[in-house]
Amino acid sequence: MSLVMVACILVTASAGIADSTQVLLAPASGVVMVGQTIAVEVRVQNVTNLYGADIRVNFDATKVQVQDADGDSGNGVQIEEGNFPDPAQGFVAQNSANNSTGQVRYVVALSAPAPAVSGSGVTARITFLAVAPGISPLNLTALLSDDNAQSIPATVTGGQITVSAGTATRTATATRTQTPVMTATRTATRTETPVATATRTATRTSTWPPPFTPTRTRTPTRTRTATPTATATESGPPTPTRTPAGDLMLSGVVYDASVGPSRRIGGAVVSVLTCLGRLLQEEAGPNGAYSLLLPASDLGPCTLVTLFTWASGYQSLEEDALLADLRAQPRLDIGLYPVGFVTPTATRTRPPGAHKVFLPLTLRSYRQGAGILTPTWTATPTRTPSGVQEQLIVNYSFENNQAWELVGGYRPDYSWSRARSGSRSMRLGIVSGDNVFSYSSTRQTVDIPAGVTHAALSFHYFPLMRWDYGDLLYFCVLRAADDRVLYCDYWVETNQAWNSRAYDLLGYAGQRIKVHFGVKNDGLGGVSAAYLDDVELWVAGGQ
Repeated sequence: MSLVMVACILVTASAGIADSTQVLLAPASGVVMVGQTIAVEVRVQNVTNLYGADIRVNFDATKVQVQDADGDSGNGVQIEEGNFPDPAQGFVAQNSANNSTGQVRYVVALSAPAPAVSGSGVTARITFLAVAPGISPLNLTALLSDDNAQSIPATVTGGQITVSAGTATRTATATRTQTPVMTATRTATRTETPVATATRTATRTSTWPPPFTPTRTRTPTRTRTATPTATATESGPPTPTRTPAGDLMLSGVVYDASVGPSRRIGGAVVSVLTCLGRLLQEEAGPNGAYSLLLPASDLGPCTLVTLFTWASGYQSLEEDALLADLRAQPRLDIGLYPVGFVTPTATRTRPPGAHKVFLPLTLRSYRQGAGILTPTWTATPTRTPSGVQEQLIVNYSFENNQAWELVGGYRPDYSWSRARSGSRSMRLGIVSGDNVFSYSSTRQTVDIPAGVTHAALSFHYFPLMRWDYGDLLYFCVLRAADDRVLYCDYWVETNQAWNSRAYDLLGYAGQRIKVHFGVKNDGLGGVSAAYLDDVELWVAGGQ
């Protein structure tokens, strides 16, 4: 099964054996006055063969603010890197703190030839500045992976910071040791400029921070007419342009390996994951031909990349490739075997010293660009932006057949089986029957006005799935002109209830995009499906 389709299991805090793997905050709680700072370490304890970690911390941005660790305002607010695992032996795929939404994201991974690490240590360190009296929960989630890209179960424990009334009157800085300490430092409050982020909401997680959800209006303020294309298929790659110096253009065909190059596979997806965590992909055309541009900025210092190829009805393929070899021979024809076909002994081998690079879910599902930086957890919204509000999604509760395209190898459809509001929802994926490798998607084209100061997409979904490394739910943003993927987020959800998510799409102001939802089945094990309802995209602050 392709490594790009593996979703790490998130294990939350639970009772367990004392020497089991733990991810925790130290100190778990602290008391500071307004104007003081406190350093909180993210620690991993009693782990075996750790190769990467994906850490998220949610906090109350009205009570505390994250202090920038490197002092460089050009790269946003960042936290201090730890040494377990050591970024010097790999790379930091994500390091960001958002003091507007109250979220920290830190993703670190080792890379070949570095060995996996075992034991205990500090993964990252966050310094908070107290700005107002009250209690800020520190809600921690963590994904750990070993050197075979398998998830490591762990208990996860968050914490809290209590900010007392009054103002700090002295300056005292504690010397940092291996044991986390509190740092009392008089620090002037700084104003952070929020960056555009793709923000997602899960109602089962933190109650902080509270972003915006406007009151629903049954009649959208924007009206449009659109006819859904029930038979639409996902388009192929745009015509490639001239490759700038330093970039790499891969091209070739995807074919049925059980027959030979004469049988091409149209619609196959070819992806490359770089050592910087950039995921680049293109879809082969009807004749199986593809062209995939790898910009020099996304390749960086990489010497090794990982290639993934998959298509409906075929076994997915994963292989590592030396960048020097690809530059010497950028023509790459790829053979896939049908599902159920017994493949012969593989002729392609992993380059000497190559490891499976740790691929947390985020590294497999998005690349930076188009004004979106990172998907991060938020909670039930409460803030209201200023200015006139407008809801852009047509037929947001699927009560008629307008505006939505139905695409993918397994056709989605309107459903009366479940509905969060009204009488219908959109069924995505396979509810029952034979399990086939397929994507089942629905999407709608929207224009986000230029000049808006708020653009928040939210939706509810009822999943029918179990933890399955190949089956995934996904939300993507496509460029409307050619369906090029600008952003994608994949996840697994087993809570059979109406869950919700939200994404900040302000980075796409002034653009025509498609919001794209779907379920992927890998053709193995049980089937997966989801019902989608109440999709809303609210904007405010425009002209």
